[in-house]
Amino acid sequence: MARLNPDTSLSLNLNLTANANRSITVMAYEVNTLSKPNNVTSASNWPVKSVSALCNPPGFLVGYTIYQGAYDAANYTQGTPLNLGGNMCMVLATPYTIFNPLSSEAILGPPTGPNNSPFNASASATFSGYILGGNGTQPFEAFVPFPPGIYTVAAVDEWGNIVTSQFRVTTTYTATTAVLTTLTQDVLACESGCIELYGWAFSYTNSTVLLDLGTVQNPGTTELNITFSGLPSNSGFTGSVNLSQVLLPQCSCPFAEQFIHSPVLPNLKQGDEVKVAITGTSGLSFSATFTI
Repeated sequence: MARLNPDTSLSLNLNLTANANRSITVMAYEVNTLSKPNNVTSASNWPVKSVSALCNPPGFLVGYTIYQGAYDAANYTQGTPLNLGGNMCMVLATPYTIFNPLSSEAILGPPTGPNNSPFNASASATFSGYILGGNGTQPFEAFVPFPPGIYTVAAVDEWGNIVTSQFRVTTTYTATTAVLTTLTQDVLACESGCIELYGWAFSYTNSTVLLDLGTVQNPGTTELNITFSGLPSNSGFTGSVNLSQVLLPQCSCPFAEQFIHSPVLPNLKQGDEVKVAITGTSGLSFSATFTI
């Protein structure tokens, strides 16, 4: 996919490559469409402010981000960029960039000093999921493999150009394949002075559910009762199993993480749903449903 900016004569290009391990490789790059050097005045007109491109020395001219869902250049602002774990690089203080003829190769101006070496105006990385949490106010952070569905990649540049392309994630399910399915953030368990759960994630592997609990402000040991229930619409597991007297240790803060395995949940198939309900001391009570 490519889109020409008539004001700069730069074509912003986006290539997506699907890999066998359910990852996607993103390549965004500029091409000077003129048959002569192109002196382009620097700008800071990013269509997406939270671009997640990796730094590409010596400059940062293009970037990309990924949305869950189907969007295009006309409605991408309706989506929320996924956290890809990258850091936004700062554009170097340079008044212009000189692109070589019919090329992605460029030189940052003025053409003197340490930054006059040619470089490719591009950014590339491979992704198999995104990050939830870890945003300063939310200490719980988890990597989430892309759930099945359609995703939109938006490539952007500092001159306001944007080009989009989409990819689809499908899941080949086996009983021994781990499928991280969902994560719920900011679950407040009770009032100040007792336990708070700031995040919990689920994965399913070897017929068991793994809970990943992020705990904050637990002044004493908390006893949990956890029930795993299969919905009546399931083709496989429709019963329930219970874990009682699960101890959540005292947390001296600011954050502690604990992993809890369920008993075997037999005959779960792709598309089945499991409800997890957690109750405990100090008024702790919440539940969530996730799909295998």
